[in-house]
Amino acid sequence: MANILVVEDEPSVRDFLRLTLVSAGHTCREAAGPRRALELAQEHWPDLALIDLTLPERDGWMLWEDLRMQSQGRLLRVVLCGAAISDAAGAHALELGAAAILRKPIRPQKLLATVLAALTAPSRATEKPR
Repeated sequence: MANILVVEDEPSVRDFLRLTLVSAGHTCREAAGPRRALELAQEHWPDLALIDLTLPERDGWMLWEDLRMQSQGRLLRVVLCGAAISDAAGAHALELGAAAILRKPIRPQKLLATVLAALTAPSRATEKPR
C-alpha cells in the first residue's frame, strides 16, 4: 500500500485519518503543522500528502508550494481537505494539480475512495499552487 503524509492540526481528526488509512493497509506519517510535515517529507518522500488547508504558521496552500519546491522532481500527489473549501477554490486546486479535494466532515468510505483514486490516477501537477 502507500506511504501517506497526513497534515492536520486537530488531533482527533488526525487520529481518525490515520486509523482509517492504516486499517486499509497504508502507512501514515503525521504532522500537526507545516514545519513537521516538511521534515517528514524530507526523511521519506510520501506517495500522497493529505493536507488540511487551515494550519498553524503556514496554510495548506503554502505547505503545498513548500513541498513542491522540496520535491526535486519527485511525484507529488496532494489531496487538500477543509471544512470551508469553496467551489471556486476547489476547482482552482484541481486545475493546479491537486489529486482531489475532501470537504470535512470526512466519511471513512469517502476518504479511502479518494485516496485510492488519487494514488492510481496519472499526475496532473504542472503548475505552482495559487
